[in-house]
Amino acid sequence: MGAKKTLWIAWIINFVFGFLFCICAIVNASAVDKIRDHAHGLGDSSTEDLITAIVTTQAYGVVMCIIYGTFSLLVLLRKTTANSGAGVMYGVIIGSAVHMFFALAQVSALLMEHESWIKSLPAEYHWESDDKKTYEATYVMGFISCVLFFVLAVVKVFCISAVTKGDEPYDSFRDRYAREGGASANAA
Repeated sequence: MGAKKTLWIAWIINFVFGFLFCICAIVNASAVDKIRDHAHGLGDSSTEDLITAIVTTQAYGVVMCIIYGTFSLLVLLRKTTANSGAGVMYGVIIGSAVHMFFALAQVSALLMEHESWIKSLPAEYHWESDDKKTYEATYVMGFISCVLFFVLAVVKVFCISAVTKGDEPYDSFRDRYAREGGASANAA
């Protein structure tokens, strides 16, 4: 399989799982937000603050996935169709994929860490079994997406030839910095 095909397959798989995480997180955040509303009615400010943090963390994960998906799609479309070289933007999306690995690991770890606390809330908070399943699915999808972002970063590094022409990175480096008669040759 060619580098371009491998790169796009890895990106699509990553995008699908990121999208599923976003859906789970949005549904879960609305269910968890019901607890915050109920806690507000009871005057339980510590529960309200903790739930707000959980919802905000999920929103952070969703926004980051959307931004990364959009930005990386635009860069990959441009780079793979033009074969204009890897360039800075390709490096930025590789670095961003590694950042997404850590960001989604953080979001998922926070959700997993607070699961027992949410499940131990009294029945008056109306936390149903479907809500519990959605909560679990959210952090599981987050961990899966987090691993896939790391895999995507590795694939992008090894499939750099998908965005270049032949030996382009080496030729352009040599042409730019080691030309005969160039600045480096004149310095000697």
